Amino acid sequence: SPPVLNVAKWGRVVPVKFSLIRDGVAVSDPTADVSISVQKLTSCSLASSTDSIEVYEAAGAANSGSAFRYTDPHWTYNLDTSGYVVNACYRLDVKYLGATAGSYLLKVTK
Repeated sequence: SPPVLNVAKWGRVVPVKFSLIRDGVAVSDPTADVSISVQKLTSCSLASSTDSIEVYEAAGAANSGSAFRYTDPHWTYNLDTSGYVVNACYRLDVKYLGATAGSYLLKVTK
């Protein structure tokens, strides 16, 4: 099914959290190769529905680079939306060992 479009306010820090399972075992090594890539989309039409983000992090909590950190039981990346275009949509790809492990859609609003 098409993914949900997550809607976040511009200038806020969005916590991207997920659990990573490989071969039936949770990946929890804090030095694991887990990262995020963000791509601006030409359209928001890929989504089947929308969901507003209601929980934000403090502005100082944004991650540097594209690396996640592990805090049991989740991997977390704090995405600062202030560098994104208002009313644009983005695809966030979570990568493990260079391969996409999951994707999210994000629309940044005013």
